[in-house]
Amino acid sequence: MNRVDIDWRTVLRGGPPADRPGLHWHGFLWIGNGNDLYAYKHQPERTAGTAEFPASVLPPESTAHYLLKARLVQGTWTTAGAAADWMRAQWDASTPTVTHVDPDNRRQYSEVTLSHGEDDVWRWWHPAPPGPGMVHVAVVCCPHKSAAGRALPCPEAPRADSNM
Repeated sequence: MNRVDIDWRTVLRGGPPADRPGLHWHGFLWIGNGNDLYAYKHQPERTAGTAEFPASVLPPESTAHYLLKARLVQGTWTTAGAAADWMRAQWDASTPTVTHVDPDNRRQYSEVTLSHGEDDVWRWWHPAPPGPGMVHVAVVCCPHKSAAGRALPCPEAPRADSNM
């Protein structure tokens, strides 16, 4: 397999959005039965605004809604690079047995995407009993503007770039 290094900064130009001072990122990690995420039915435990949502540890349907689950924050960073490093570390901790993904290239892409004020999610299947395991790693930009244009609350104030 030929490896192609991509300079993501030339692909996605720009930097942090000026309309979001204090831009930082929160990380969330879920490892569980992948079938819990891919049930073909309405999942109230993954839908913000339902009674089941606050207590659920399942990833929300909308990545931005992670910000409503402060208790699940795994880390907070003030640089996109530190957040991307954390995502890469999660890969190393639970690497899939078979993959076509170059995690270093994926990490570079994440750093650029996050620096543009976007969220990023890595997810992969992982052999873990009892059933098809899945690792879901999300980094959410904060302050975040939801699709409806409303600001979502920040789960916690950013500190220095040290992993929590």
